[in-house]
Amino acid sequence: MHLQHGANTFSLLKEPLPIANATATMQKDKERGWEQFSNAIDGQRHANPDKYDVIAILLENKMFNSLLSGIFAHSPYLRYLLIEDPLFVAEIDKTPPHDLATALVARINPKPQEAWDKASLMQRMRKTKKQIGLLCALMDLGNIWGLSDVTNWLSIFAAQCLETALAFLLREAHQNQHITLKDSNNPTYECGFLLLAMGKLGAKELNYSSDIDFIALFDPEKFTAANPANLQRDLVRMTRDLVAILETRTVDGYVFRTDLRLRPDPGATPLVMSIRAAETYYETLGQNWERAAMMKARHVAGDEAMARDFLGHIRPFIWRKHLDFAAIADIHAMKRQIHTHKGGAHIELNGHNIKIGRGGIRDIEFFTQTQQLIWGGRIESIRKMQTCEGLNALADFAKITKSQAQNLIDAYYFLRNLEHRLQMVEDAQTHQLPDNETAFVAITAFMGFSNPQQFRTKLLSVLHDVERAYSQLFEQEPSLANAGNLVFTGNEADPKTIQTLRKLGYENPERTLELIKNWHRGRYRALRAERARQILTELVPQLITAFANHKFADEAILQFDQFLSKLPAGVLILSLLQAQPRLLSLLALIMADAPHFARQLAKRPVLLDGIIADDFIKHDAVSNQRYLAHRIAKARDYEDMLNIVRAWANDQKFHLYLKLLQGELSGEVAGPLLSSIADTAIATIACETQRDFAQFHGTFVEQGFVILAMGKLGGQELAPASDVDLIFVYDAPAAETSNGQQPLSAGPYFQRLCQRIVTNLVAETSEGKLYLVDTRLRPSGNASPLATHIDRFTNYYTENGKETAWSWEYMALTRARVIMGTPHLSARISAVIQKALCQPRDKDKLANDIASMRHRITATHQGKDFWDIKYRPGGLVDIEFIAQFLQLSHCAKAPSLCKIRTHDTLELAAQKGLLPKNAEQDLSATLTFWQNLQAILRLSAEADNFTSQTASQGQKNALMKASGCKSFLELEQKISTQSKKVRHHFENIIAPLSPP
Repeated sequence: MHLQHGANTFSLLKEPLPIANATATMQKDKERGWEQFSNAIDGQRHANPDKYDVIAILLENKMFNSLLSGIFAHSPYLRYLLIEDPLFVAEIDKTPPHDLATALVARINPKPQEAWDKASLMQRMRKTKKQIGLLCALMDLGNIWGLSDVTNWLSIFAAQCLETALAFLLREAHQNQHITLKDSNNPTYECGFLLLAMGKLGAKELNYSSDIDFIALFDPEKFTAANPANLQRDLVRMTRDLVAILETRTVDGYVFRTDLRLRPDPGATPLVMSIRAAETYYETLGQNWERAAMMKARHVAGDEAMARDFLGHIRPFIWRKHLDFAAIADIHAMKRQIHTHKGGAHIELNGHNIKIGRGGIRDIEFFTQTQQLIWGGRIESIRKMQTCEGLNALADFAKITKSQAQNLIDAYYFLRNLEHRLQMVEDAQTHQLPDNETAFVAITAFMGFSNPQQFRTKLLSVLHDVERAYSQLFEQEPSLANAGNLVFTGNEADPKTIQTLRKLGYENPERTLELIKNWHRGRYRALRAERARQILTELVPQLITAFANHKFADEAILQFDQFLSKLPAGVLILSLLQAQPRLLSLLALIMADAPHFARQLAKRPVLLDGIIADDFIKHDAVSNQRYLAHRIAKARDYEDMLNIVRAWANDQKFHLYLKLLQGELSGEVAGPLLSSIADTAIATIACETQRDFAQFHGTFVEQGFVILAMGKLGGQELAPASDVDLIFVYDAPAAETSNGQQPLSAGPYFQRLCQRIVTNLVAETSEGKLYLVDTRLRPSGNASPLATHIDRFTNYYTENGKETAWSWEYMALTRARVIMGTPHLSARISAVIQKALCQPRDKDKLANDIASMRHRITATHQGKDFWDIKYRPGGLVDIEFIAQFLQLSHCAKAPSLCKIRTHDTLELAAQKGLLPKNAEQDLSATLTFWQNLQAILRLSAEADNFTSQTASQGQKNALMKASGCKSFLELEQKISTQSKKVRHHFENIIAPLSPP
């Protein structure tokens, strides 16, 4: 709130502080306060007549009188401050409050020419602390400032105290020639020593009687010390002196209590640590509670550049790249320990601790911090230091509901205001409600409630609301109370557990029981850690239920056993499953229906992050590229960029594969989505590779570069686990060389560039594989260079040169699609492709070539496997060949037939009368049928190695679901029927035209 010109601060008072139902003691304290305050003012009357006049006018203001009456009745400490320095009230009234707060902070920041000794420094700090405390209290109780204003100014003042004290001690050490500063007038500038604010000071949420938490770090390489060997010991002594400046009680009181126990392993480390030791600790031994603490860390005093580098270095420790639900268990354990040691298991208002008791401030903070730890690695906007900002950010990204955030924010404000009233009474570091009724009534009035019962009702409502939100997040234990015994200890099988498992739906409960016993024995690498087995113990009831709810429980849990056996580590994935029960049903689905997919997941369990984050992209390639460009803009280096692209693409593919298994997407619909993901990933890596390549080899003044997608990718019909077929085309003057430090002529330049792009696409990094790349569809295949010049590309396909494309190469060209490239060359290539496809052709020769090629494919891929969806007679290849034959034989007269998707070609050919309607219906329906089956087969069977005899019931179930068949026999019959239809149309359309 800002003052208008000419207005006084206390003119902003709107509501007096209520002191309804004041007790006799409160009335007596109020009267005594007014008497003492009046005497104190009169004692200053002649020394400061101007200020006396200001106060005299103020005393005629009923609002001001009510404010002071409330303070005198309720707060002995604030009454003492008003009586000790009564004329400060005049200073508050005449100066806008934020301006006055700024001036007070400046009073403890001596100018370089001022020579303060320690005693004068300590005295100035203590007197100013009282004034800033009184200012904040009056603005708070007078409803002029809100909670954030109060905590912000208390935090700013505390930060300046630390900076001033540290600067004083550094200058003193410099003057004594123990160290040499870079700038004695600005002692903390690049001094190699820093203080990090933690806790409420770090978040600028300091309360009236807070300790101030901080960590002291130094960099020995930045110090010029007289005795380097003793540097750390000297800095520890300096830190103890700094603490003494703030904590020592003198006749003027104290400034702040301090706490340095948030440093790494405080029981075994000195007060001051080297910055390298701290970095190593957090990288190797840091605990989840320390991650929560470091979320609020900020520079508060000393070397600011060093603090910035340190916080940047440990950012990956705080904000994990992958979703991390292990934080929940550790933070909840901390919470239970607090209840154990401090009490508060039940909410009894008299004596209740509103900070660490149930439903208190700490519950709100833990609720917020835990969610931030989980999601902050992926969503930077959630990384807020202040509690209320964190809650709002979580709501903005739908990690909690808006109403949940607002309820907790309202509760936070209410409890923090109550905390401040409790501390204002005696300047005590307390969060405890009074345990006697008289004092409880007093705090009720101090909070502005006229009726103690009304206050109790409100407070209980707030505490219960917080407790409910907290318990929903942390305290819901898995339960199978209605299922019966579940005992997995001991050497003998518990008969009642066998009975329970059978009742739940396990056909082989003895095997299931033995599997789980082996998990608890730590037989697998992922379960050797004690923490992993502890989580598993809590998780087993939920696991059993999730798999039991699946139609094929025994197969699902057996596959899960195989999944566990392949995991490199268990804590992360088990914690995630524990925190997200809905994942268990999805995992059961994968285990039963898609064992091959499950094996891939075991190698890369972090793919489950994509499900929880729910950041699946369903847009076009351009939107995807914008999204991914935003992600890679923050990459640390080239390798990091490759990992970001892989992680994004693999997340997207995994999410889509899961939707395929769940039946939410069909194979036909998934094709364009998988193709869009590939378009984005390939284009992004190609562009970044070009940029990196150009740093060494430069570019050409005039150049063009295009990547053509061919095959399934070109036709936007990519299936799970498909290779990507690519052709690289360039345009640059052959006689010129590139303008980089290592110049190359055009041919070698683009061959190396394309080879690097392919390598970057196929290489396996810490984020796994991306795609297998096939470049054999380029002109002349493997016999030609990897990158093709535009002139050769043009001549090859338009019969202007010595080489001429084969019919099968024109067939492949029907699927060609530019997915990345310079505009002018992209347009030129598209025109070449259109011209090549629209050339007049001998229909009989084309049919003969296609039929011959189909015979060769049949000889290579015998087609004997019933489930060879692609190459079996009447399979995918036959439908694609029919579509490509129609295009190449009719595009000369019907250029619009140049469609890249097979479905589109068949539909348009029927519309133009080039394909009988019944044939189009059969072919289109079967194409959809094949695409749906192929997608599930690729997920469930390794290398298309699926047979009816070896398939699990879960795999069969997934295929039945994808095909819409009610039984597996019906599915097999449909495969035979549809194959015969396609083969019939193939022979009618192509084979009769070819000579015998």
